[in-house]
Amino acid sequence: MRHQIEELERISGVQSGALTVDGLPVDSYVTRYVWDEATYPTMSPLREIVDGIQVQVAKIEDDLKAAVLAPSVKSEKKVCSILEGLCSSMNW
Repeated sequence: MRHQIEELERISGVQSGALTVDGLPVDSYVTRYVWDEATYPTMSPLREIVDGIQVQVAKIEDDLKAAVLAPSVKSEKKVCSILEGLCSSMNW
């Protein structure tokens, strides 16, 4: 995950370590991850959980690509917003 964060920072021109979620560095936030039982019940078949996660990841990936490739000053803020939204939606 660290490699992906560094790559995102490099591509988007965000200063290293500048990405945060709820005021915490992304690495710290991720290490405090708690599984969201309400969204992804552990009693559901694994295939259903994986399919749901894949759909969310694909959408986030598309949003990030669009934000990084957008020739706009707002791209950096958009990338940060997408990452923060991702982490918040996954209760990280």
